[in-house]
Amino acid sequence: MSRSKTYVLDYDPFLLARICFANVKRMWDAQRELKIRTLLSLKGQHGEARLFSGPLCLEAVFYIRPKCALVDQSNKSVYRKSCIVRPSIRDCLKFVFNTSNKIIYKSTDQIAEIRTKKIYDKHPRVEFTISEIA
Repeated sequence: MSRSKTYVLDYDPFLLARICFANVKRMWDAQRELKIRTLLSLKGQHGEARLFSGPLCLEAVFYIRPKCALVDQSNKSVYRKSCIVRPSIRDCLKFVFNTSNKIIYKSTDQIAEIRTKKIYDKHPRVEFTISEIA
């Protein structure tokens, strides 16, 4: 029987900034604090369950808060529609891969199928489901 589990990360995917250079000799990872909070959250949600094994399917939805200019107060139809602003889906997925590796599954090499989308929502967050492919 194949196993699956859904995880929810309560942060705004828009915060996924890249590594920044302070000057020529030094750089810092702007995502470091977010990565630490995410690792702790994922460890808590995954608990003592064994790591997923074999080929996996990742289904992810990135809920992004729309810019104020997009939301007309009289018509909030922008919510729950596809999102075409930064960050890119590639950056969002990379963050999920990096924080889930060795906590939820053994290696990102196990991901054989991906279904993902970005949509606007009042409550920014990330929801993703990992499923073993039978």
